[in-house]
Amino acid sequence: MNRNEFGLCTIAFGVISSIFLVKAGYDLGASGFELTELRSVGGRTVAEAYYQEMGHFGMAIAKALYGLATAVFSLSVGIGGSLISSREISEDETPQL
Repeated sequence: MNRNEFGLCTIAFGVISSIFLVKAGYDLGASGFELTELRSVGGRTVAEAYYQEMGHFGMAIAKALYGLATAVFSLSVGIGGSLISSREISEDETPQL
């Protein structure tokens, strides 16, 4: 596998990983939002407070996953792009002193 192929694979892996992380973040955020909307019929209970706090935790994890997805995407494009744009110096191109 040459540098260009490896660079393209790195970018593809980063894009796929970012898509999965964003999807996981969306799912966690949606379930966290649903948990925070739970209300009991009789009033505020311990279980209701617990589920609301777990919902806030799920939304916080979702935000962390969005940040991680951005980092993975940025790193993969940066590393893959540098692998694609850099070229190897052959022996006949070495500078003569």
